[in-house]
Amino acid sequence: LREDRKQRLNAIGFEWKVIGFVLLPNSSSTAPDRQKKLNDKQRTSWDNSYQLLVEFKQKHGHCQVNQRSVKGLGKWIQRQRQSNTKGHLCEERKQKLDAIGFQWKQHESLWDENYQLLAEFKQQNGHCEVPRRIDKGLNNWSQHQRNCYKKGKLIEYRKQKLNAIGFVLPPTPRKPHRVDESKESNSTRQKPRGVEENRE
Repeated sequence: LREDRKQRLNAIGFEWKVIGFVLLPNSSSTAPDRQKKLNDKQRTSWDNSYQLLVEFKQKHGHCQVNQRSVKGLGKWIQRQRQSNTKGHLCEERKQKLDAIGFQWKQHESLWDENYQLLAEFKQQNGHCEVPRRIDKGLNNWSQHQRNCYKKGKLIEYRKQKLNAIGFVLPPTPRKPHRVDESKESNSTRQKPRGVEENRE
């Protein structure tokens, strides 16, 4: 560097020592390191959430985590289902979740989640009649099960699970007995009140 240029740089307060710390040749090599740290952080976060789910399973005997049970775990479970549906969940993680009985179908999981809430309510209160003022959602779900049963749409294994905790299902309605009017004698027919007999 020519002396005059060096003096001009000194005049504006240029710091020469900083040049020694510019890592341009190695800047590309820092990207994989940064990515590795990010991957390690994500892996640790996934493992921590998985461990919470394992502990929940050990305590409750199932993986149906409702939003009120463990903060953040319900959303994490939802992300695993979405990742699996899109084909983004690696096989190792899928196998780990399968190993603890994780349910991939959300609809089935929601039923089991509500069933578990009902079972917990029964354990605490001694019955399955959830007042609407206490839990509107669970009350609606309970009524829906009864309606499905009345219509013959409640599948058998769900019926058995509900019976197992003493959930009262309504008696199946009998079809009304239809009278064959052609066989009914005129003498037994009752005329509607207020209708006079036609006289010719």
